[in-house]
Amino acid sequence: MIDLSQEQEQKSAYGPVPGGSRVLVRLTIEKPKYASRDDEMVAMAKTGLLQLFCRLEVAAGSYEGVAWYENITLPSRAQNIRLTEGQQKACGSGGRTLRAIVEAVRCVDPKDKSPEADRKRVLNSWSDLDGMEFPARLGISREPYEGRDGRMYWSNTLGRILPCTGKEYQEIMNGGEVITDGPVVGDQQPRQQAPRQSGGYADTGYPSGGYADRAPDYGTDGVPF
Repeated sequence: MIDLSQEQEQKSAYGPVPGGSRVLVRLTIEKPKYASRDDEMVAMAKTGLLQLFCRLEVAAGSYEGVAWYENITLPSRAQNIRLTEGQQKACGSGGRTLRAIVEAVRCVDPKDKSPEADRKRVLNSWSDLDGMEFPARLGISREPYEGRDGRMYWSNTLGRILPCTGKEYQEIMNGGEVITDGPVVGDQQPRQQAPRQSGGYADTGYPSGGYADRAPDYGTDGVPF
């Protein structure tokens, strides 16, 4: 006799997660093709900009398993090149994101400036971030991307990290979720529209996708200027 009663129920929801939803996210650092000389887990773009190429995945709830890729630029103090204005902005954004992730995981009040709080914000290496789980608000990519099957897919983006002082923090850390009726497609249309599909895809004519099927582009830093 084979008893499957203790197995989890089949997931009924596919990605992307509607924009504005708050869910538990797991971060995995992908080993880059072109790494920094000082750290094999840090990617170095052609411009010399240092970034973390991350796989982000919904870790619990009805959208568990939905995943996407993002590159997070390291803070200015971690860079070894003269930064352009755009790169400086990317460094600032990346630094704020990384700090917020660590504060959420280690339950540090963002406004706490005590020595004890600052010690909790210290990492031994960037690899310490690998495997961290934290609650976050998700967005939707502005443009779709072409999957390996030739179809156009929309993916999620990492939005605001929820601080441990927020009212939704504990609920989501315990496996809860807040799913909105927000958009599942971005506001930019692709250059060539894919044929309309039927059966569970977004009503824009593009599959809603949501499961990662592509790695990030290791050659460029993604900064427009």
